[in-house]
This record gives sequence, structure tokens and C-alpha cells, in this order.
Amino acid sequence: MTQKTDPMHTPEAASLLRNPQRLRELLKAPETRQLMELLRRQNGSQLHAAAEQARQGDSSALSGMLREMTRSQAGAEAMEQLQSKLEK
Repeated sequence: MTQKTDPMHTPEAASLLRNPQRLRELLKAPETRQLMELLRRQNGSQLHAAAEQARQGDSSALSGMLREMTRSQAGAEAMEQLQSKLEK
């Protein structure tokens, strides 16, 4: 079985955080909106708390939600699309 990297702790994520313009573009992307909708549907009430924890430096809850979401076909496809956008 392949070990997936925590998307919150990748070189792409670090690079994105250093580039506010690119981050703004990515936040407006359809792939990001699709991921957010999937997260809301699967984790509704917990999403806000997880995002707040991530903002304070603990991304474990949000990372767990992302891992869980990628177990569905729609979630995995959305993550792949977003990942390819990050690599551009």
C-alpha cells in the first residue's frame, strides 16, 4: 500500500504560502471550490473547527478530513486536479 503525503506539509504547499498572488488564484479555482464542497458535505459542522485549528498551527484534523475525502472517487479526482494545478 502506498503512503500518501500529508497535503498540508508538502513542498508545493510551502511554496504556495510564500506566493500570495498564486494562493489567491488557487482559492478561486473550480477545483478548490469542488474540494470545499466535498469537505462541507462530508464534514459540515467539523470543518470550521478543523480550519481554525489549522490556522493556529495544528493541521491534523484538517489533514484527516482531506485523507478521508480522498477515499471517495470524487474526492480523489478533485485532489488530483488540484495537485496538478499546484504543480504548474
